[in-house]
Amino acid sequence: MICLMHTCEEYSFLWRGFYHYWYKNMPDYPIFQVTNRKGQAWSDGLANALSKLNTQWVFYIQDDMWVHTPVDLNQRLAYLTVVDNVKRMTIAPNSKHYTLDAGGYWEQGSHYLNTHQAGIWDKDLLLWLVDGFKENPWENELQGTERLRKFDVTKKLLLSPTEWYHHVCNKGVLNNKGIELQYDIPRTTTKD
Repeated sequence: MICLMHTCEEYSFLWRGFYHYWYKNMPDYPIFQVTNRKGQAWSDGLANALSKLNTQWVFYIQDDMWVHTPVDLNQRLAYLTVVDNVKRMTIAPNSKHYTLDAGGYWEQGSHYLNTHQAGIWDKDLLLWLVDGFKENPWENELQGTERLRKFDVTKKLLLSPTEWYHHVCNKGVLNNKGIELQYDIPRTTTKD
């Protein structure tokens, strides 16, 4: 499994905090940064990176998700390898935006079948959802959900309900949590 943090040049103000909290809480997991260039479609940057990876599983997280509690990604990946047909395990809090069955699987009619919350993806599914669509992240969640609706997703999209990161940015501006967390970041970090 390869861990990817997806970002763009315009959000570089988040990188120091992301890496500080990632390596503070997830030191055993090296993470690679996928950076969209200015003017590049969000989905194009991700598709380009994914197409070059030789792995079945990808852990995906975005730059505005700052980790506050360690999570054992290897344990979750091990679970995915013994469960038939699961193509994504979202590792995030439960949400009113999802409709899940009793086992924690997305139901076919749920909103956000395609979600960018942190999680482990079958690389081919994630690539299929982004390749060639020239979408921003919000369009991709909505249009990707519609693309997924055309297929039976029963028992393929799983939620591992976990409170382990803070969203720190809204529409390109640090939110109150992000401002608060900035005070705990040293002036220099590994990725400066």
